Amino acid sequence: GGAQGHMAQGSMSDATPPEQTGHASCDLQEECESLRDRSAALEERNARLLDEIALLRSHCEVDAPHWAREVRHCAEQLQEIAAPLATVPLGAKLLVLVEGLQAAEVGLRAMGGAPLREELAELRTAFARHLNEGQAREAALRTETERLRAMLRGVGTSVATPAPAAEERGQSEARPAEPVPQEPGPPELRPEPPAPREPARRGPRLLGLPHGGAGTTRAEAGAAVVAGATPSRASSFTC
Repeated sequence: GGAQGHMAQGSMSDATPPEQTGHASCDLQEECESLRDRSAALEERNARLLDEIALLRSHCEVDAPHWAREVRHCAEQLQEIAAPLATVPLGAKLLVLVEGLQAAEVGLRAMGGAPLREELAELRTAFARHLNEGQAREAALRTETERLRAMLRGVGTSVATPAPAAEERGQSEARPAEPVPQEPGPPELRPEPPAPREPARRGPRLLGLPHGGAGTTRAEAGAAVVAGATPSRASSFTC
């Protein structure tokens, strides 16, 4: 029975006219063309959506932080105005508005990761500041190093210079002193020999007088005579 059914189906397929087969292939081709058109339209739409997403993302990255700051400033100003009126119903309503603005500011900041970008900007600023400080310190250290090297070179030169002088001094002390040539001066004036002294004349020896030497003067001799004659005369009167 199964074989008979299979043979019947084969006979039916063989009996299908070629016109129906051609119509089926045409339908498949049309469906493929429509699918291609839809795919192209979807690609165009996808590209347009990607452009819109990039635009919205740029707005989120640029505009959202800006408007978040504006909302925060408005909330701060409104809070300053409502603070003195806190006990008044109007002040309470203003404080409610302040809370709403603060919530809107938080929502705007959360769009597109604005807090992370602000933190990144702060980190970049801090890094640039530290980098500038490091470069300034490095330049100062380089200048100080050059100054110290110059000082060391000067000290080394001043220490090494006296060594040859000391050697020359030692060699000069070891060598005998050379005679210094003297320039001829004026002829020396020789002192004249002293004139010969005349021998003292000896006079007659007086009685009672000491023998006068060669240097005894007449005055001294007279004084001696008077001194010697006085006691003899006194003795003659006493007799």
